[in-house]
Amino acid sequence: MDMIKKETQDYRNRCSAEATKILEDIQLADREVGIMERDAAEVLKVKSRFLFLSLIVKLVVFEPNWGEKALVVVICIEYLNICLSLLSLLCFNELGG
Repeated sequence: MDMIKKETQDYRNRCSAEATKILEDIQLADREVGIMERDAAEVLKVKSRFLFLSLIVKLVVFEPNWGEKALVVVICIEYLNICLSLLSLLCFNELGG
């Protein structure tokens, strides 16, 4: 009878250790996905900004009368980007981030 109890206890300990390992693996994967999501968002932000600035440069170079208008647009967009960044920081802090 003691042997059955010991085997049962050993089996229970192995299952518990395996469950703990699985949980740790899931938590690690979750952190890695979070990092990848943030990196992807940053890459998208940089690429979209590059495309926007490329468009402005093309307008300035190929459409001479667009020069001043393009500059005003760039200034407005930069201002909006700053506002959105501040807003997102405020929301992140409010949510306990």
